[in-house]
Amino acid sequence: MENGWTTDFIAVMETPAGRRVDLLATDSVNLTAAELASGLPCQVFVGTKDYVEGELTGSPHLSLAQSYPNPATNLTRIEYALPTAGEVSLTVYDLAGRRVATLISGEQTAGRHTVGWEVADIPAGVYLYRLETSEGTLTKRAVITR
Repeated sequence: MENGWTTDFIAVMETPAGRRVDLLATDSVNLTAAELASGLPCQVFVGTKDYVEGELTGSPHLSLAQSYPNPATNLTRIEYALPTAGEVSLTVYDLAGRRVATLISGEQTAGRHTVGWEVADIPAGVYLYRLETSEGTLTKRAVITR
């Protein structure tokens, strides 16, 4: 171990364009103009090699990420990971519990998925999006602004 880093501890960054960069403690990354202009976040996975590879190739656990951008004005993206293939539902509700949109309803493969939600015609406010699978149910909050 040198400077607190072990040989099995790594960081990997994925840019908005899908470019993968393996990082060491002293590395830096230059983003392209297109990656910066996209306005989308970079994702950084830090942990053991097995954990990072699992996150990049299909998470070994059920997960639901925070929508981005959040707050949103026109389009927001929701990422989720499924440990096994199966029936999946991704539904959006307002705070009164009324269904606003069904983004996914049906069979999905195991691995990481991304879905876009067009919110240009949705009233400003706070919404809950719920991922339901045979593995469990996860809920997150999205904010729509004008």
